[in-house]
Amino acid sequence: MELVPRFREDLYICAQCSFCTATCEAAGFALWESDSPKGRMFALKEMFEGRLDSGPELLEELSASAYKCTLCGRCGEVCQTNIDLRSLWLDLRANLLEKGHFPKKLALMRGGIKQTGNVANYPNSERASWADFVPDAPEDLFQKEKADVIYFVGCMSSFSPAISSIPESFVQLLSKADVDFAILGEKEMCCTYPLIVGGYGGDRELVDELKRKNAEAVRATGATVMVFTCPSCYLTWEEEYIKQFDLDIKLYHSTHYVRDLFKNGALTAKPNREKVSYHDPCDLGRNSNEYEAPREILELLGAELVEPDSTRNVAYCCGGGGDVEVYDPDLSTNMSSVAARAFDETGAAITLTACQQCKRTFQSTAKTIKSPMKYMDIVEYALEHVE
Repeated sequence: MELVPRFREDLYICAQCSFCTATCEAAGFALWESDSPKGRMFALKEMFEGRLDSGPELLEELSASAYKCTLCGRCGEVCQTNIDLRSLWLDLRANLLEKGHFPKKLALMRGGIKQTGNVANYPNSERASWADFVPDAPEDLFQKEKADVIYFVGCMSSFSPAISSIPESFVQLLSKADVDFAILGEKEMCCTYPLIVGGYGGDRELVDELKRKNAEAVRATGATVMVFTCPSCYLTWEEEYIKQFDLDIKLYHSTHYVRDLFKNGALTAKPNREKVSYHDPCDLGRNSNEYEAPREILELLGAELVEPDSTRNVAYCCGGGGDVEVYDPDLSTNMSSVAARAFDETGAAITLTACQQCKRTFQSTAKTIKSPMKYMDIVEYALEHVE
């Protein structure tokens, strides 16, 4: 087993204090401590020191543990020795995959992305089909050759009917604010986030090809700004694209951009005193350190915000991240149920989030646990409360 040197050192820095395990939602549903952050750290250290045989059987068990993780980053928030645990888990997955120990369903996901250019495994020519349902949509369905702003929609919002209302709402907000924007349509490819978190970050030929196509498509429009309703796409562009392709472009998550549209007067809110709750998406909150923009939007809209005890940097994960839904859908639902029940206790009738995967996961879980809670993306809510 290989780890980059700084992560190997982390195994000896780890105090085995169990703070990470106590905070990990996935570990709360585990039968064995080896499926917890502390357990993985202990097993890795024992392997490096030769007290555990790193043969195929143990690597398979370690792989099963490594992929029962949404990569939400909650464990790192409470680590008493400041270990970058999320990055360590990503590196561990990449090493296990290279050795052939990974959930085989991920190989199907990779194959679909390679063949179609998207994680939904649909013809990429249908990527802009959701725009047909936007009221008064232009004939080009927002696919202009040149624009000041590019809206990078993301795979799931493009192809999943359960959440297509998010891009539909966002483009209506942009249109109301007279923003000169465009979408890439079939020129948009998977941002590569599902591949990276699945352990395929080292598959440079595929990952770099997808990123290159995206970068070239954006550069051809002459845009100086990109906006994302998907926090994972936003995070991936921040971490993977700007430096690699030397792009001179500003990146905004939709919450940043919509907040500024209200603040500069491009959008005007209707009077509103509705009681709502808010869920911090992992890739926007913990992993991108953005907590204020969504709450500022709600304040500008006049909504009364009521939150559960676990919020901001210790907010629960929706259960839909880290490709866990592909590998262990029951664990995903169990994790989502914890957060959903916490929102039920707030007294709000609506819980807002700022991530298409969070909305989709919570909607499904609400049906499973028979919760009356309504889940919406914040751009959908903003559209309902704008003049």
